Amino acid sequence: MRFGAHVSIAGGLDKCALRAVNLGLQTIQIFSRGPRGGKARAIRDTELAGFCVTLRQHDVSPVIIHTPYYVNIASSDDSKRKYSVEVLLEDLGRAKMIGAQYVVVHAGRNSDPVRGEALVIDSVGKVLSHCPDGVMLLLENTAGQGGELGHSISQLARLRNQDERVGICLDTCHAHAAGYDLSKPLGWNRLASEVDEYIGWGVVRILHVNDAASPSGSFLDRHARIGAGSIGLSGFSFAARCGMVNSLPWILETPVDSEEDYVKEIEMLRALW
Repeated sequence: MRFGAHVSIAGGLDKCALRAVNLGLQTIQIFSRGPRGGKARAIRDTELAGFCVTLRQHDVSPVIIHTPYYVNIASSDDSKRKYSVEVLLEDLGRAKMIGAQYVVVHAGRNSDPVRGEALVIDSVGKVLSHCPDGVMLLLENTAGQGGELGHSISQLARLRNQDERVGICLDTCHAHAAGYDLSKPLGWNRLASEVDEYIGWGVVRILHVNDAASPSGSFLDRHARIGAGSIGLSGFSFAARCGMVNSLPWILETPVDSEEDYVKEIEMLRALW
């Protein structure tokens, strides 16, 4: 098991890598650009070299890029979907540049789930035709808020379309909000059995580890700190007994006051083992 977190790239990628090492992270996730809009900043050769050397020396792996929040590959608006595909392709290229193994994207939003599913499959197909070698696209499950697709494992499987080039990122807060009650062993067992039935655990590459500020079945995407939400420490203790989940890199995306707070949360999770 490898514990990590989403780390800011403020100050440059090289500074990001140094902060990750100082925090004792074993894996990291980043935004390669502003998550809410704007053109992606060019990556300088010096910061790129520092980033790659630091992470390699300290065995920080895998490195994951998360796409910006505005990306919607399920949009019925052709111009918005085209732009989302372009941003996703650019992030895949930036992942190749910095040595990141995965790019995570939410399945998208559409008020018509049937139409939305078809658009996601089409968008992913366009992306994969230009995807660089050595980088894998990961679809993330959602909470189901506001027409979000991929909140059930069966739908997430359909969106993946059995394409071996597409993996899955599971988010605990999203799964809990979507009705998999992860505060109880039954919820973890249901999640595990559905992944096994519809997708296969070999396809799941990353676990986003977040407590949930809203109750199970609320369909609200509201992250909470570990132990401070409706999953609770007891819920994550059940995950500690789940062999399939334990083999994944765990990435924290909790609403911390500073990145140093991740250290305390990782210590809490380690204690469950």
